[in-house]
Amino acid sequence: MNKEVRMADISVKSPTKRTAVAEGFIRIGKETLKMIKEDRIPKGNLMAVSKTAGISGAKLTPRILPLCHPVSITGCVVDLDTEENGVRQDQGTQQQSASRVSLHYFFFNKGQE
Repeated sequence: MNKEVRMADISVKSPTKRTAVAEGFIRIGKETLKMIKEDRIPKGNLMAVSKTAGISGAKLTPRILPLCHPVSITGCVVDLDTEENGVRQDQGTQQQSASRVSLHYFFFNKGQE
């Protein structure tokens, strides 16, 4: 068996619709969480910026993760909800591709835990 590093050949696979979902939880101090809930973060709306960052992260993952195929993302949703001691993030994406999208979201979500 050849143990050399290589990118998988997906040229023989047919493009199919694929969906991936990831979830993460970010623990936040009580005072900071209160500021988030009251939209008092000095730099602006943290939740809106976080959603934008989540979408950007999904789009840029193939540039960051070695051997990751560039995928054509057809949709991306980021939901953020404040809880007692932090913020829960649920993120989903869709693509039409021969490569898996789930690896991209595993990578993105691990950065948030």
